Amino acid sequence: MKNIGEPEENDPNIYKHFAHPLCMKVAIVGASGIGRYHAQWFHKEGCDVAAYVGRTPESIQTADRLLKKIFKFEGRGYTSMQEMLQREEPDLVAICTPPETHYEFAATALNAGAHVFCEKPLVWGKNSAQIIEEGRQLIEIARKNDHLIGINTQYVAAIPWYESLRRQIKGERSESLRSFYFEMESQGNHGRVHYEDLLIEMTSHPLSMLLTWLPEGHIMSEGIKCDVARKEARAHFGYQHAKGVCNVEIVCRHVETTAPLRRFGTNGFIVDCFGKKDEQQFFKTYLSYGENELACEDFMQQSIRHFIQAAEKNDPSLMLASGEQGYRNLLMQEQLHQHAKRRE
Repeated sequence: MKNIGEPEENDPNIYKHFAHPLCMKVAIVGASGIGRYHAQWFHKEGCDVAAYVGRTPESIQTADRLLKKIFKFEGRGYTSMQEMLQREEPDLVAICTPPETHYEFAATALNAGAHVFCEKPLVWGKNSAQIIEEGRQLIEIARKNDHLIGINTQYVAAIPWYESLRRQIKGERSESLRSFYFEMESQGNHGRVHYEDLLIEMTSHPLSMLLTWLPEGHIMSEGIKCDVARKEARAHFGYQHAKGVCNVEIVCRHVETTAPLRRFGTNGFIVDCFGKKDEQQFFKTYLSYGENELACEDFMQQSIRHFIQAAEKNDPSLMLASGEQGYRNLLMQEQLHQHAKRRE
């Protein structure tokens, strides 16, 4: 495999490493799962990870052990969100619980004066009306309190690296998107891994990339095809944008033993995405095309770094995926969910 190096330093589309003049106080809601990785990156970016919230005293003990294995964690655990907010007064709260609980936790944190960084999707619920209304309300609550809400759809961070790799191999950059392909596999026996749940678990990532590449577009209602099986979901649709129609294909799959596959691309230039340790034993994300390989900074780290910068300046334009984009993403996700048809 040929390592073709990092993107050009003067490329304005590459997300820069921001210096953080402030030490922001962070609380994690749901630290035993993906929340522990949020905690790790917030700590690595210079934040004070001061507290976390769990459901039970047992989950608090589990989270405490996990966090102390990752970094020098000296914070406190709570089973009450309200008590944590009153005692800790965090600048920023990361919501890493199941999607059905996002609304309650995010609204509570925003009303308490904290910025909110939320796992995807923005919200979820029993029916379309609830999902759409709760998503809309979160955006309004953030505006009313003059605080930010952002979504961790970290694959948006891959876009400038992907464009750099394309230029270095093809000598060109994709100007008008005619097609977009995204394939993702999840691994393990936890979370949303069957039928329509696959759409909820994974389609936030490709939809966020689509909204970043083509922010003014929308899914064309006619011709949506979304087939779901027990361990695989496939969505095909046209995405109308200013320069025409982009043909989109999204594949979500659950695997139990093999290494999960991740690949994406536009206009037929499809790259594989995977993580591994570099020569200095630091974990990095890599994009590969044929024999060419590009080492990238971890996408979640970039997502969190940008949210910290946005929160410090209270500037939503600095986020990789804002709450408003998260809401549009949610509407598109619900649109696909409504067209889902089961097959065996």
